[in-house]
Amino acid sequence: MIGTWKSSVGWLAALGLIAASGCAGTQVPAQAETEAVAAIRAAQAVGAQNEPQAALHLALAHEQVAAAHERVGAGEPEEAELLLYQAEADAALAQALAREAATRAEAEETRRRVEQMRQRFLEGGKL
Repeated sequence: MIGTWKSSVGWLAALGLIAASGCAGTQVPAQAETEAVAAIRAAQAVGAQNEPQAALHLALAHEQVAAAHERVGAGEPEEAELLLYQAEADAALAQALAREAATRAEAEETRRRVEQMRQRFLEGGKL
């Protein structure tokens, strides 16, 4: 009787572990998703959607988050997690590209103003 009880407990424990791992596998990896979504929002906050190259990577990040949800639905949480890491990386790249474009535009405007001042100075006018 005790041997039967021990084997029953063992089976119940094994079934519990299987059920728990099955449940864990059907959820999107929370931290990876949070970080990917935060990176997407950060890219949007600096205007990545308005810069062509940045917008491309931002769109990829959105697609990868959606694909991660599909992978979880297909029972592939590891693939989902990798997609979320890729989404975070693409969103970070989108943010960097948007910032670079803004910095280039500022630099060009500064260069234009300096050139105007130089021309005025050479013409004998006031700065």
